[in-house]
Amino acid sequence: MPKSAPLRSWGSSLLRDPQVQNSCKVIDFAIIINKIKFKFKGKIMNFIKLIAASIFLLILSACGASNPAPSVNISAARLDCPTGSVVTGVNVRIGEIIDNLGIRCAPMNYGYPDTTTDGPSVGGTGGNSQAPFTCPAGSAVNSISGYNGRNAWPDELDRVQVQCNDRSMTQSPYYLNNDAAGTTPFVFSCPQGQVATGLGLNLVVNGSHSYAGFMTGISCVVMLSEVARQN
Repeated sequence: MPKSAPLRSWGSSLLRDPQVQNSCKVIDFAIIINKIKFKFKGKIMNFIKLIAASIFLLILSACGASNPAPSVNISAARLDCPTGSVVTGVNVRIGEIIDNLGIRCAPMNYGYPDTTTDGPSVGGTGGNSQAPFTCPAGSAVNSISGYNGRNAWPDELDRVQVQCNDRSMTQSPYYLNNDAAGTTPFVFSCPQGQVATGLGLNLVVNGSHSYAGFMTGISCVVMLSEVARQN
């Protein structure tokens, strides 16, 4: 009697793709077929594999028609402090990507930032909240840098870091995921003697998942204490 021959893993890499597995539960049927062992070989075995592959393609076609990929909506967003306040820090949520980016603001008092409070944010509630970062007393954010995009997430804010205008040019932690480096580096800085009042970036909504998109710019204002420090 001929030896049992397994139906080789046609489409096995595709079956392991979580997006494919989650797109249609009928895929479970294809996975079951893939595990069947047939007591045939040669031309008969090739014919059986051809039939099985055809069934699998029909299943994928049906799944794609009834469960299309979620649409991705990208819109411009802004993170602005209230009038008379400046950016003195950031709040960040990180998972596989930067899920949410927020700013911290402080009103100007006699030319210096006063008490810092949380400002607006862009993104969703995924990932893990990081410890808030606040510039040293009397200073504010004057630069933001990082990377936009990554192969697996081409529309996301991949990593980010802000810098303060104190004498030591204090920097926040480098907020990033644990994957490969981002695609496009960026640096947005205020002119000398100015500090940030807001940031520009995109909001990405991918199905039910929202996250921070590309960083697009920085808004600045003259800080009297910074002018004095530079002089």
